[in-house]
Amino acid sequence: MARRRKARIPKFRKFARIIKKHVKRVVEDELEDFAWELHGELVNGILMQTFASFRTIPLRESYLKRKIAKGLDPRVMIRTGHYMESITVFRHTDFEYEVNVPKDAVAVDENRDPTEFSLRALGEVQEFGSAKANVPARPHWRVIIRRAKRKAPKVAERIADKAARRIRRDFRRA
Repeated sequence: MARRRKARIPKFRKFARIIKKHVKRVVEDELEDFAWELHGELVNGILMQTFASFRTIPLRESYLKRKIAKGLDPRVMIRTGHYMESITVFRHTDFEYEVNVPKDAVAVDENRDPTEFSLRALGEVQEFGSAKANVPARPHWRVIIRRAKRKAPKVAERIADKAARRIRRDFRRA
């Protein structure tokens, strides 16, 4: 008769270390990847002009002519490319990432010289419009935020699945 294998009962402290190590790593990696994915969608949406508001609310003809005459990009939200190039991912904590422009970043003029207008303010004016400045609302951040909210449950599932696989693999070895 074959000898029965002795049951292995892991030490809980070792098991807890394995869980903590993998969960933290997976969450950090997946959240950072998700932030960069949203960053890509935002920047590519601006570059490719895929946001509905960019197509349905074209630039005023007079402004478009001025942009073209000065050799600037004729697309919506792209004049010099500075705004779009400034959008990045910031890591605040292990589990908190933000897609935004730097707080202290300022807009530039057509010669790329700094202005006194902050890029965050520029983004807000473009996002919500300004009757005073005669700028129509061209939402792009809100579109990305809605996408993030729709995708978040899948990201959470992916985190749980990946962490569980790694924990099982490591636990078998322990």
